[in-house]
Amino acid sequence: MKRIIMFYGKTCIDNTRIMSWIEKLERNGFKFEKLETWKNEEGAKRVREYSDLMIKGCGRDTIVPSFIDGKRVLCNPRSFEELEKWVNG
Repeated sequence: MKRIIMFYGKTCIDNTRIMSWIEKLERNGFKFEKLETWKNEEGAKRVREYSDLMIKGCGRDTIVPSFIDGKRVLCNPRSFEELEKWVNG
């Protein structure tokens, strides 16, 4: 199973919606490392480690929510199906 990092902002309006999708995917065996980047310096530092990939995939070096598997990035998915397809890709 591949490792997926989720970068999120604790007070982001999309957070509740996205977290319910993550819980569903975790029940199906996927593993997510969830890192808060707005209020947590360690999380902010980690997202900056992926700035090249984030800029290439998202157009900015930090955007939440975003998902990284080490090679690919998905920024601000608009539906559960979009996230699920990316995770399975």
